[in-house]
Amino acid sequence: MKTVIVYESMFGNTHRIAGAIAEGLGPGVSVEVVAVTSEQMDPLGDADLVIIGAPTHAHSLSTQSSRKEAEEWAADPERNLQLDPHAPGRGVREWLDSEPPLPHLYAAFDTRADMIRLFTGAASTPINRMLGRRRMEAIVPAESFVVSMHNELAGGEEDRAREWGQRIAEVAAERRIGHENSGAEAQ
Repeated sequence: MKTVIVYESMFGNTHRIAGAIAEGLGPGVSVEVVAVTSEQMDPLGDADLVIIGAPTHAHSLSTQSSRKEAEEWAADPERNLQLDPHAPGRGVREWLDSEPPLPHLYAAFDTRADMIRLFTGAASTPINRMLGRRRMEAIVPAESFVVSMHNELAGGEEDRAREWGQRIAEVAAERRIGHENSGAEAQ
């Protein structure tokens, strides 16, 4: 199974979660982790599954203005933030609005502040909505990974991301086996 993880990350946390998910998918899965700002989005063409993740900005996906604000925060030495090398450029919202060719199966994740979801929202919600309109199928429920008020991943979040990646690989393997069996029964 070929899987591509497309992520948007401002300060590196979503990038780290994307890497941990890739580790969790395991050695039996061909996986590529690609920043949404990358011009090299060719791997999506023959992917069986896409996993899409983004940071939560103002209850949703980032916008051009919220990314600009994040860049300004990173430029402020008092905030002690470092911009992810792949941060500048388009976000997941703009990329999905361009309707890139995607496989039928997907999974969505986000990073958000370590607060009640009612207060923070979740970037995975609009990802699900946008992909649902395209009649794509979520292979597992969306997942949120929390970031502290000091902009650090909360303890254990990378481990949870690896476990989520492992769950995705297990479900994909079950679906593949079920699909192969249903094809054999039809003959």
